[in-house]
Amino acid sequence: MVKSFNSLFGKSNKGVGIELAPEGVNVVQLRKQRQGLKLETFTSVPVPEGVVIDGQITGPAAMAQLIQQALAESKIKTSRVATGVPGRDSIVRIIPVPAELDDKELREMVLNHEAGLYLPYPREEADVDYQKLGYFVDEDGIEKVHVLLVATRKEITDTYISTFEQAGLQIDVLEINSFALIRTIREQLRQFGPQEAAVLVDIEFDSTEIAIIVNGT
Repeated sequence: MVKSFNSLFGKSNKGVGIELAPEGVNVVQLRKQRQGLKLETFTSVPVPEGVVIDGQITGPAAMAQLIQQALAESKIKTSRVATGVPGRDSIVRIIPVPAELDDKELREMVLNHEAGLYLPYPREEADVDYQKLGYFVDEDGIEKVHVLLVATRKEITDTYISTFEQAGLQIDVLEINSFALIRTIREQLRQFGPQEAAVLVDIEFDSTEIAIIVNGT
């Protein structure tokens, strides 16, 4: 469900991100620099009432036209973009799994077994992804690894994919909006020293609280 953000740039030094918000379609173009990323272009087009309801796209065709309008106004020509789905439509959990599992075994356990334990709807109705966070030793002395589990209803991701396809675009990066915000904050803090940049960010997803420490490293 999620690719590395670096895949957005490919061989180019530019990348385009599009946010579909209830109040507007926001388009940005970023340029890779030695120091990080530079914002080159920002364009926002208002979204009429009824196209997005309760955070969900109810008018894919109308939204696709707005995306094309925003790209035209920003004079951006691209076929590959990054976008995000609202956090309210996603399930995020941190789960412990045995450290001895190889990559194939880990993927099988997380996507097909563990995911079913945490989803409030059938597994087949969800798009699920995961990422290793770090190893630890539990209270019984067993080495395990924390895994970040992320799931979104297929109907949500399918609607986003369909909307962008109607706009003539391919989604290269699809993630949760909140995660994109966290990464942006972390990148901005890297310009400060370790003590200045030491920040504790508490984010609550449903009943799960994730603490992210940004130390500038």
